Amino acid sequence: MILKKRFLLPYLCVLFFVACLSISCGSDNDSVVNPDPTPVTPTGDDDNSDTNASAETVAMHNWMLQQMKARYLWKEDIPSSVTTDTEDTQAFFESMLSQNDGKHTSTSDYFYSNIEKDPKYTSTRALQSGDTYGMWLVWYRVVNTDESDTGHLAARILYVCDDSSAAQAGLERGDWIRAISESETQKDITSDNWMTLSSGSGIGLYVAKNWKAAREEDKLVTLSASREMTISPVFRSAVVEQGGKKIGYLCYNAFLSGVTSFETFEYDDALIEVFNSFKTQQIDELVLDLRYNGGGSLQTAGMLAYMIAPSSSLNDPIWILTEQDGNERSYKMSTFIKRYKDGTEVVKDLDLPNLNLSNLYCLVSSNTASASEAVANGLKPYMNVTLIGKTTEGKDVGMDPIRDSENKYPYYMWPITFRITSTDTSFHYSDGLVPDATNDLDETSNDSIMYPLGDPQEILFARAVELITGTTTTRAVKETSTHPSVRVEVPAYSSLRNRPWYERNALMIPIEETKEAN
Repeated sequence: MILKKRFLLPYLCVLFFVACLSISCGSDNDSVVNPDPTPVTPTGDDDNSDTNASAETVAMHNWMLQQMKARYLWKEDIPSSVTTDTEDTQAFFESMLSQNDGKHTSTSDYFYSNIEKDPKYTSTRALQSGDTYGMWLVWYRVVNTDESDTGHLAARILYVCDDSSAAQAGLERGDWIRAISESETQKDITSDNWMTLSSGSGIGLYVAKNWKAAREEDKLVTLSASREMTISPVFRSAVVEQGGKKIGYLCYNAFLSGVTSFETFEYDDALIEVFNSFKTQQIDELVLDLRYNGGGSLQTAGMLAYMIAPSSSLNDPIWILTEQDGNERSYKMSTFIKRYKDGTEVVKDLDLPNLNLSNLYCLVSSNTASASEAVANGLKPYMNVTLIGKTTEGKDVGMDPIRDSENKYPYYMWPITFRITSTDTSFHYSDGLVPDATNDLDETSNDSIMYPLGDPQEILFARAVELITGTTTTRAVKETSTHPSVRVEVPAYSSLRNRPWYERNALMIPIEETKEAN
């Protein structure tokens, strides 16, 4: 059986993580590869009319064009032929965008810049909430030995949220879901029914611990109805002692201040609490797990960097933001001890712990993007930063929200307006941050046991422990050939193209930086 990864498709609002892989085997039984569903992304306007737009819409589009010509990082690429006379605001906005904006290859095609109709960050708020069974999955499509598609799908669980329907049913990281129960019989998962695993009134799943196990051995697991959940991005933390070292571990999945980003701060407070605990326990090293973190607020990212960095560097710049006109904005780590509500009002000065570390071990994947990359890259001039996992997304740009000063128009624009670097402004990472060859590991191409996140035997964390202690741990080893009938291939490419725009565009700065062009 052959696994061939094709792409990743996170469906974050219901906690899905979809990758495309293919599996074939020496028999005529089902082999495994992924559906290519319609991307679930918000649209800016439901109107489809192309001409004879209303005067109000044309005026709004003219305002958008004016702002883009003033602020857009690639303003010189805005076509001279762009027309404002259309009712389709989303299409109009995209007609102004550069091919340098986002990723545009034979396998990935998406922009980072976007627009949002709701002025109160509802998209960001939905990032970590929704009606869900509480599973984060990597999907596979099933193929025959000649790699022809059977039309069947399978999924593997990457993590299960606490107190969710999936957790209560006993599902665990590493479990394979190979069929669903319908009328008390096994039914193959296909592109027509795969989304039933996201939410619903309840579902029966046929689950295996090992993909190579016979289908008759699958266990029927029944999930109760999905529920509305709000999931903190501070997902797992632990302190483990290995080789005479106290090692802190944190799995952190999004740079959000709270349920309503920029307005509430319960997630920031939870993050600070973890670092206070690390400091109290006097950890020697830190492993920061960002493999599922697509980015978020630069303010929260700066707060995290402050708590990690050597104390001697706290008054030094961590990031340089360069705009299209060459103007540079420099941010010291000490900038982020202030808490801003709604990006404008200073709520208070934070009493942040600082671990004063010399080393940082970052666990990364193709889904690590934006603010996550900015933290790893921004700290490099001041400490040793080691990447473990796969090459990251390569999003070294960010945006300021732009809103008309009179609130006449029902849109925020989120165009790319700056490039972000460390103090080494010559280094750009649009092709991603790349782990050394010896640290190039992929949890989804590993056919062995998928240990829990935070377990020292887990493939990425285990490698960090090895580097810290200088000793080899018992761990799930990356395998390129695990069985005569099984081959696991590395991903053909990373894709965030089907992510919601607010996950792809998630390097955001506070609104206080926003200026409407005159």
